[in-house]
Parts: sequence; C-alpha cells; structure tokens
Amino acid sequence: YEKSGLAKSGYHPARYFIVGWVPYLVAVILTGVEYASIIEPTNWVSYFVPVALAWEMALFSLALASRIKILRDERDTLQAQQIEVSEKARKALERSNRIKDDFLNAVSHELRTPLHTIQGQLDLLREAPLNREQNDAFHLIEHANLRMTRQVGGILDFVDAQEENLLSSPQVFEPQSLFDLLEYEFREATRAKPISLAFGMDDSVPGKIFMDGLMLEKVLYQLIDNAVKFTPAGGEVLVRASRLADDSVLRILVSDTGPGIPDSQREKVFQAFKQGEAGLTRRYGGVGLGLPLASSLANALGGQMIVLETSDHGTTLEVTVPYGDVHQSEHYDPDHLNLGDVVQVPRVLVVEDDAGNRMILRKQLEKIGVISEGVQNGLEAIQAAINEPWDMIIMDCQMPLMDGIAATREIRLKAASNLDTPIIAVTANASESFRIKCLEAGMDDYCTKPLRMDALKQLVSLYAEKRNTERLQEQRGVRDAVADS
Repeated sequence: YEKSGLAKSGYHPARYFIVGWVPYLVAVILTGVEYASIIEPTNWVSYFVPVALAWEMALFSLALASRIKILRDERDTLQAQQIEVSEKARKALERSNRIKDDFLNAVSHELRTPLHTIQGQLDLLREAPLNREQNDAFHLIEHANLRMTRQVGGILDFVDAQEENLLSSPQVFEPQSLFDLLEYEFREATRAKPISLAFGMDDSVPGKIFMDGLMLEKVLYQLIDNAVKFTPAGGEVLVRASRLADDSVLRILVSDTGPGIPDSQREKVFQAFKQGEAGLTRRYGGVGLGLPLASSLANALGGQMIVLETSDHGTTLEVTVPYGDVHQSEHYDPDHLNLGDVVQVPRVLVVEDDAGNRMILRKQLEKIGVISEGVQNGLEAIQAAINEPWDMIIMDCQMPLMDGIAATREIRLKAASNLDTPIIAVTANASESFRIKCLEAGMDDYCTKPLRMDALKQLVSLYAEKRNTERLQEQRGVRDAVADS
C-alpha cells in the first residue's frame, strides 16, 4: 500500500521498482505453476524467466539512479537553503555591526565633543591665578573630566579588542613620565579613600624606550583603577617596573591590599562583565571591563598579563611587554622640539564645526605661539587650502556639508600649495577602523578628543620642526644652485 501510494504520488524510484518487480513475480508464478504440472511445460516460460530477471535488474538500476538523483537534488537544495540562510545571517550580522559602529561613533562624538571643550577650558584656566578654593575645584573638575574620558575610551577600546582591531603605534617615551602622569590622575581618588599609591622604577629600566606608550598607559590605568577600587581605606597600592634580565621586556607589577581573588574566580577576572561574586559590583562599582580590557591591550602590545599571586591580604598582577631601543625610532624626540627654534611662526588652519571647540583650539594655539585661522566645514577648508599655504591643518572629521575625510582627499588633489601640508585629524571618533580611514585618506596623524594642550604643543612642535627642516633644505638647495650658476 505504501509503495502504491508512493507510485501514485509520482515518486519515480517506486514506479521503477513496481514495473521491474511485476514481470519477475509473473515469471516466478509461471515457473511454479509449470513445476506443479498445472500447465504444460513450454519453452517460452523458460525464456521468460531470464528476460524477467534482466528486466528487473534494468528497472532496479533505473530506480537506484533515480533515487541517487533525488538525494543529490535534495542535498543541493538543502545546501542552497543553508547558503541562503548563512548569507542572510551574514548580512544581518553586517547590518548589526554597522548599526553598532554607527551607534558607538555617535556616542563617542556626542560625549567627546563636550569633553574636548571642558578639557580645553581647563588647560586655559590652568595658567590663570586661582585661590585655594578655586584651585581645589579646578582639580576636582579636571580629574572628573579625565575619568569620564577614560571611561568612554575604555568602552571603545574594548569593542576594538573584541573585533581584533587593536593596533599598536610605537614611539619613544619615558616610563617615568608615564608613572608621573598616572600618579597625578589617581591623586584625588587615593586621597578621597584614603589609601597610599606608590610607584617604583628599577634602575634597569631605560630612561627612554620605544613602544606604544599610550596603549601601555591604558593598560596600567585599568590595573591601577582596579587596585584602587578594591583596596580598603588605609591600604596601599604599589606599582613597580623592572626589566627582565638579558631581555628587552618591561615587567610591571601592580600590587594591592584588597580582599584578593578566590581560586574559583581567578579564571573569570579576565572575562568581560564578570566581577567575581555578584555583590562585588554593587559594593565596588564598575561594569567588569577593567581587567579584560587591560589583558587585551597587553596582548596587542605583544605581551601578556597574569595573576601572579593572590591571597586574603591582596593581589599582585604582572604585565610583561617587549620594547625596542630608542634608535629604532625614526620619530623626532619631543624633548628636542622647541617652537622657538622654528624659522617662522607656524600658521595653522583649524577646521571644526563646533564653535566652542574651534574657539578653544585657536586659543590653545595662541597660547603656544601659533597663528591660526578657523573654518567650520570641509568645503571652507578646501577653499582656504586653495587660497594660501598653511604649515598645518587641524581637521575635524564629522562636519556638515563635507566631512574631514572627503575634504582631505580634495585638498590633496586640488590645493597645489598644500599638497604636502601635514593634516592632523582631531576627532571624537576613537575607533581603530576610523583611524585607518583617516590615514588612508591622506592625513598625517590622528588624535582623539579631548586634546590636552601639552599634547597639542607636542604635535605642533613635531610638524613645525619637520616643516622647518624642509624649508632649510629648500633654501640650501637654492643657494647651491645659485653658487653653481
């Protein structure tokens, strides 16, 4: 019945099976009847049996071939459906990633833009005469602004780490200066508890090393922030740096006198959004990104981070990262840069759509002895670059009418007097993928908001020194040409 149903439904192998089986069944019946002497033996019965067998084999072969074809078609259909599902899933994931990137870029822009204004005003206010009460308020605001900037940057760095977009940018820096900066950033937090925060630098550590100092700073910030958070009042946090023997590897230990990490939780501390027991989040705050982010950043530097030891009396985390010698760097040494050595006062074009940020940048440039002009979008920047030469262009990236990336491409094509002028992105978008876009568009450097005045001064000095060197070489070439003639 089942076979008959399959045959009626158009299932070809069943039809071949039935058609092949019937003659063979008839041959068997005829042979049996003949053998029982019910009918007279005849030659055609004996001939019919092998013919029926051959017919059966042929039809069974067709049935098998048909079945194989059906299975193959079903497999191809299933594969096509799987490919279609995978393609839909891939497109959905890409759409989700685009939405996420757009959201993070928007959040980054909306948070970093006002933070840049606040930081700029703080830098200008730092040189103003303040009484003790005003000075205390100034430092309180500055530390809050720094912490907010770190939190925003940490979230974006974590996203880049998840997508494996973290890339290090080695440069020369001083480890002691890094320790001084971190000590200043945590001064208010340690005083408020209060706890002791001490830094130690072994004599084996070179005064200057070649590695991504900014990324190392982020690693240590997260570790110290975590240690300060978990250390009770009256406790201490100790940061010690040394060099591994016979190796260009920096070893940094961050120790605290907090509650320690239970053995059952040691594997979880490097997992995102985990903070040991659930009650720890309520007790100490945070979302559990600090140690996972620090570990990812250390890996991006080519190093690693481990829990060296832990007990009820505290924890010691170890970070080891390789570094290069200073002579590996082709960058200018910031210590030898001085605007006073520049042949002429640099002229800088500030391209920024936010009026407050544009004003702050120009005031900061004025403070460090630089002449500047400001425009508010990419179209105006192109026109300004066509009209006259500039020593540097500071370019915001997210602007109306035309963004900074498109404007940079146009300047590199159309502005004859500024084809080689350094263009520096100063943007609220802190993602690694966006940095790559800026550099591919023809920009020379990339900075994220908020930009501190000391960083701005170093940036201007760096490129002013380069322009100064180029001018001296041009003048020397002209003099040599005149002398030869």
